Amino acid sequence: MWSVLLLAIAVTYFITQPQPLRQERITYPAQPVPRIVLPSPIPIPEKTSEQKIKEGAQIFERLMGESDPFFIGNKYYPPFGIAWLRGIVEANKKGELLITPVTTFPGASSTLMASGYNGQKMEIEISLLKLWGFVNVDYPVTKYDSRVAKHTFMNGMVHEALHLRGQKKEFFDFSENSTDTQRVYEERLKEELRVWPIMIINVIRPLRVVGQPLNNDDIEADGILRGCKDDPSCPLFVEFIKKRFRDPYQK
Repeated sequence: MWSVLLLAIAVTYFITQPQPLRQERITYPAQPVPRIVLPSPIPIPEKTSEQKIKEGAQIFERLMGESDPFFIGNKYYPPFGIAWLRGIVEANKKGELLITPVTTFPGASSTLMASGYNGQKMEIEISLLKLWGFVNVDYPVTKYDSRVAKHTFMNGMVHEALHLRGQKKEFFDFSENSTDTQRVYEERLKEELRVWPIMIINVIRPLRVVGQPLNNDDIEADGILRGCKDDPSCPLFVEFIKKRFRDPYQK
């Protein structure tokens, strides 16, 4: 009897206890991955030459203001360069030197600035198309320090002033009007080999020493001249100038 009673209790206990749930694997039908189609970017229309010239004129005015040698914010600029920039400003005020923005140059669209004479007056010309391209394509502010454009502009003005003060009017008249293109090239190249070392040693190199940003040409020129121990007749330096130089007036 007792055994029957104990068996009944055990059965009752087993029945009343919660049983573990049976885990069943639920499978879902495969769903297709939706294809997300992104809209095509809206193409940015190429600016017309007229638009580039207009914007280039605005850049010219801005850089002229930023390059003011009397502005205290430019006191870091090498004294040699400041002296020449002040000479440019003063000569311009006296009417002795013209600073003229032009569309481009007939001989070299890659040229930013050129110097010469307009009648009896000295003149520095700045290509608006090249200036636009320099700021928007070559050295855009999205990738480069905006001071690269400013320093290129300032250095270019000093560079052209060195040409104007170092040569007589006859030199520029010959460069612009002679049909002897080989001789013109040789004379202009000789002049570039005279001015570039002056610029490098007195302006470009001091700017690099204090960590100011410069364009690639200026940095490379300084590096090559350093390697040549500041000898402008060094073949490596001469070759650099030859590859870079294009006479802006010879078509």
